[in-house]
Amino acid sequence: MWPIRNVRLKTFEIIEFAVAATGRFDDSRKHPLEIHSSSWGHAVKPGLLLAVISGLFIAVPLTANAADIAVKTSAPLPPPSLNWTGCYIGGNGGGTWIKNDSALLAAGVGGPGIPLGPSAGDAAAYGGQIGCDYQSSSDWVVGLRGMWDATTANSSIQGAFGAVGVAISSTLNSQTRSFGTAVARVGYSFTPALIFYGIGGVAFAENKYTQNIVATPPGTVFAFNSSDAPTGWAAGAGASWMLSPNWDFWIEYNYLGFGSRTVTTQGIAPLTNSVRQDVQTVLVGLDFRFTNWAASQFSSR
Repeated sequence: MWPIRNVRLKTFEIIEFAVAATGRFDDSRKHPLEIHSSSWGHAVKPGLLLAVISGLFIAVPLTANAADIAVKTSAPLPPPSLNWTGCYIGGNGGGTWIKNDSALLAAGVGGPGIPLGPSAGDAAAYGGQIGCDYQSSSDWVVGLRGMWDATTANSSIQGAFGAVGVAISSTLNSQTRSFGTAVARVGYSFTPALIFYGIGGVAFAENKYTQNIVATPPGTVFAFNSSDAPTGWAAGAGASWMLSPNWDFWIEYNYLGFGSRTVTTQGIAPLTNSVRQDVQTVLVGLDFRFTNWAASQFSSR
């Protein structure tokens, strides 16, 4: 704001300029209301002078007041807070490794059975997951998650024995076509955007079997088929990074144990096999945290 003294000085300077600009009247055109100033030395037109002075007294306060008005700017928005509470859906991919320990328990020819031994296979895996997390006022995060992945991990094992002058061999081929988990997750947030966690729960799998029995001589091949969907347990660990309030990226190791069970293949006669199956996975995934997204949409309105 201008000081009052400066306003007055500026006002008189402008009046003096206005008076000088009007010029002097002829003696023959003097008006009874002419104003004479010894300091200016001019005869001034009263109407013009009054108009200039009136305009100044209106304009100067407006200018001074405008200088006093502070420019209002909106405060910058705070960065979005990171919190793991909410639900999410996402996709994943990685690799899976399977191991089967198998034995043919009943060959149908009166023999002691055929110990087939271990077999292993590996393949890529891909699928999706859905779950919810809750972060307390501390740094602990707990949640539930369901996940299902497709794969084509194959393994094959062969064994043989002799009976009554005939050599009998068995080849058991297995393919794990998919697996899944339903687990609880407990993690600790070392930073607002990073948690390390462990998981534990129930595991599922879908397997397909083909089995060939070959009797030599005469070299006859008998084919058998079966499938099963065992249930077991799951345990694992991983780390997750929150890229933004709506997205997180994770990497995780899982061990799925299905124990020993009986698998019966069907052909000219049923064959009974003992199978013990274990599955290991390493997966990476990306989650969209739609609860945080929904909250941001409503809070922005």
